[in-house]
Amino acid sequence: MVLLGILAVIVVVDLRELRIPDLANLALLAGGLVFWWIRDVHSVPLQLAAAAGGFTLFWIVRALHLRLSSRVGLGLGDVKMAGASAAWFHPSLFPVFLLVSSATALCAILILASARRKTIRSYRLPFGPFLAIGLFITWMIEVAFV
Repeated sequence: MVLLGILAVIVVVDLRELRIPDLANLALLAGGLVFWWIRDVHSVPLQLAAAAGGFTLFWIVRALHLRLSSRVGLGLGDVKMAGASAAWFHPSLFPVFLLVSSATALCAILILASARRKTIRSYRLPFGPFLAIGLFITWMIEVAFV
């Protein structure tokens, strides 16, 4: 329930304001670490490393996109959310998180573009809701199968 509450706040704010509050990302990180503290206290350092790795990977993608296109394609809130999200599941599930988040965002943008007859590049779509979907599905896999 904690995860759903934090994700709901992130989704609503990102859809309205195209930003993800730092406090929500901090709560997401803290919630993930508490989850692992309860589940397996010895995994907390690994989850901190996963969070740092997720943040770093998304920051590199952001920096490369900015350098190659001269446009910001991924906000810092999204970068922080990706890192905080990684604290909720085993690092081996990070590719699942990336796939679900990216695939749902791509589907949404393709549907919007075809419905409105605009080019994909003309949309400014918040990525937070799709990161939220990716996190929730990946966490459900974590809880159910790992």
